[in-house]
Amino acid sequence: GKNTVYAADKATGRDKDGHIWTYDYDTDTLTISGKGALRDADTEDWNSKDNRPVWDKFSETAKHIIIEKGITGIGNENFSSFFKVKDVVIADTVIYIGVDAFDGCVSLTSVTLPDSLLYIGAYAFDWCDIKKIVLPKKLIKMEEGCFEANYNITSVIIPKNLKRINAAFGSVKRLKNIVLPEGLQVIYDFEFAATNLKSIDITKSVTTIATSAFINTEIKKLKMMSPMSAEATV
Repeated sequence: GKNTVYAADKATGRDKDGHIWTYDYDTDTLTISGKGALRDADTEDWNSKDNRPVWDKFSETAKHIIIEKGITGIGNENFSSFFKVKDVVIADTVIYIGVDAFDGCVSLTSVTLPDSLLYIGAYAFDWCDIKKIVLPKKLIKMEEGCFEANYNITSVIIPKNLKRINAAFGSVKRLKNIVLPEGLQVIYDFEFAATNLKSIDITKSVTTIATSAFINTEIKKLKMMSPMSAEATV
């Protein structure tokens, strides 16, 4: 396009907001730099090129994505269905990741989440292949299904600032170890449904557990740390 510059092994350009993208053909690396948030993709008419991010042209070839320092947010569906992406590195200026931002990146095994991150939108990493996830300590909200169907995640430590878990890990089939923080208040419907959990300690701060939170697991009873109840039946 008119905003794209090609070299022997690289292409570069800008989006509507002036963010710079660079694609390295030697390594199949897509790098996004600049200031401010990457706007949401308008998917009401996905067939229109005007509604897709300018870097969507690399959705079938990119293997690595780097979000550089200065970017503050990743809008909805910005990198959805980048089928070959293996790893994503996100700089520590990003505070939110939008709905479906990396949904359907079926080859994605590694994502580096920054310490600055506060919010992960619904289904942000749904149907990826992430094997290990380290949630940032400042994270305060995770929406429904944000890591759903990442079958190879085996262990998760929930940060202490997170007060509610909203079905973020449903169908993570190999998840067998989860550490809940003191301060967590609500565990929603289907939160750990169809996982490999066999036991879990519920901190005394938890006030609400949905009846389907642990459905299709091997958990039969919950170990409660609250002095009000020694056990609760699932």
